[in-house]
Formats: sequence, C-alpha cells, structure tokens
Amino acid sequence: MANWDLLRSISMFLVVVVHTAGYLGPVHGTSIQGVMGEFALICDPIFFTLSGYFAIRPLKHSYSYYLSNKVRSIILPLFTYTILVYLYGTLTGGVTLSPSAFLEWTAGVLASSYWFIPSLIPYLIIAPFLYRMFSSLEKKEVRSLGFLMTVACAYGIFQTLIGSFLPNSRLAKIVNIINYIFPSGSQVILGSYFTYFCLGYFVKIPPEYLEPKKIRAIEYSGIICWIAGALLTYFGYQRSDPSYLWFPATAAIFLLFSKMSIESASICKALSWTARRSYSIYLLQVTTIGIVFTPLVNTGFLGQDSTLATTIRLPLFLIALLSAYLLALLIASVVDSSILRLIQAGYTALVKKPCRAKR
Repeated sequence: MANWDLLRSISMFLVVVVHTAGYLGPVHGTSIQGVMGEFALICDPIFFTLSGYFAIRPLKHSYSYYLSNKVRSIILPLFTYTILVYLYGTLTGGVTLSPSAFLEWTAGVLASSYWFIPSLIPYLIIAPFLYRMFSSLEKKEVRSLGFLMTVACAYGIFQTLIGSFLPNSRLAKIVNIINYIFPSGSQVILGSYFTYFCLGYFVKIPPEYLEPKKIRAIEYSGIICWIAGALLTYFGYQRSDPSYLWFPATAAIFLLFSKMSIESASICKALSWTARRSYSIYLLQVTTIGIVFTPLVNTGFLGQDSTLATTIRLPLFLIALLSAYLLALLIASVVDSSILRLIQAGYTALVKKPCRAKR
C-alpha cells in the first residue's frame, strides 16, 4: 500500500500548494500563481478517486457496521478538529466564543474550506451498492462505458476550449446548439466529483481489459492534459469544475502509481504515517497556513504587493509552504494519537461488535 500512501501524501501537500499559491506574487514580473494553483488542483479529483478506490469494495461486515466505521473515521475527526480550530480562533480573536457563533462558523467552514467532506459523505454512503452494480458489469459493458466516458471527455475538452478562445465564432454557436439538442451530455457525465469517486473502482481493471500499448497511451495523454490544463490557464482557459482535462490526467496518475513498488520498510512506515494524517492535515491546513503566511504577508515579504526580489521571495515561499504543511502534520500527529484516539476508542466501545456481511 506504500504507493497509495505516497499518492495520498503528495496530494495532501498539493492541497497546501493550492491554498498558498496566491501568496507567491509575480516571478520575474510574470504572474504564475494561477498556473501553479491549477497544476496542484489535481489533488481534488485524486482524493475523490482514492476515496472510491478504497470504499467501493464488498462489505466485510454488515452495512450498519460499515456506516458506523465511517462515523468513526470521518465524522468524529471532523468535529474534533472543528472544535479545536474554533477554540484557536477564539483565542486569537478571529471568532466569538458562543454556541450561536460556533454553529454559524461551522456551517461556514463546511461550505468553504471543508467542502470536500459534505461532498464525499453521500458517495461513501452508497459505495457498497455501487460495488454490487459495477461488479455485475460484463467485460463488453465496461468497454462500452469506457468508450462513452472517452467521448464525453473529448467533447467536454473541445467545448471548453472553444468557449475560452473562440467564444464569438461560428463554431461556438454550433457547439451551443449541440448542447441544447444533447443537454450538456459531457456536463451530466463528467460534471461532478461523483464520477471521480466511481473512477476509483474502474482504475483497478484496465490491465485486464486493455493492451499495454493502450495503457501507455492513456498515461501519456493524461499527463499531457494535466500539464496543458495548467499552462492554458495563463492564456485565459476557462475550465469547467471539475475540469474535463482532469479525467484523463487522474486515470493516468493512478495507472502510473499502480506500477510503483517501494521496498524500503522505513520509507513505507514513514509514508503510512503521513498518509494516515492526511485527513487531519486537511482539517488543519487553512489554520496553519494562516499562522505561517499572515506575518510574512503583513510585513511585505510575501504577497502580490511584495517588493522582495524573486531570488529571495521564491525560496522564502517554499520554506513557508513546507512549514505550513509540517506544522499541520505535527499537530495532527499529536491530536490523532491522543485526543482523537480517546474519542474514537470511546465510540468503538459504545457500538456493537460487527456482524459478518451475508454473502
């Protein structure tokens, strides 16, 4: 599992990159934060796909135990860190200490910085049923589904390119008519992170269905789409959310990481530690970014208005970026091993022992 631990850890670091890119400022007079943020934003589809990869599986125990385990691993950390971050906010004067303020603040962060969690929870609830449906598909049906996804993705990329760079052209008008006749087919199929959650199941099977040549073609084209999506942002590319370019990129990344083998026991152990902290780091990273970057921005060392030379500002930004990530990792390591561990142990003691799932 070290390869997936590595992917999870890298993706969590990219989350911090996304949320700090705006602090870099121009590099030798060129604004690159949009390109950097877009390049790092591949972390979003990767996390949804990773979630599906591990969740869309046969039940080992009862469905009620499955849901209870999600409460333990998703909901309890969420509320634990929400309370801790809120209390920190009250100490620093960012928020007011009151039940009403806490509820309002919690609703705000769930809609903004914690948006990933309420988006993911419904997918996790139906994951066992998705497994039953997907596992019943025949080989021919899987190939047909793959073809449909490829066509939808290609058309989605085409229409966003036309809309971005030729918005008033005759071709754009034709695309608009097609979208009325076939109401945003690409948007319906690929316009949600639910597709990436489902992709987590299907990325396991290409080696059984495709020749090595075709797999390599997916890998090369996916990496090209990833890089192109970031670079095109600089020239005014208006992508959808999620971007159609992310679909082949995510598939390529998973195919490449599935081939990876890490033999060193110490490296595997370190990757396992950081990967298990990824969720907690996600819940902390906005706070640690504020702790590290706010003084640097206020003093003019970083930010859009910084007058520091790029040769000084860029290394300073990289140090601050790494510090924000490591601070979140440190806090998560302490809290996960103490407060959260006790809360989860108490919850486990309250729930019934699992029953084996019926076959």
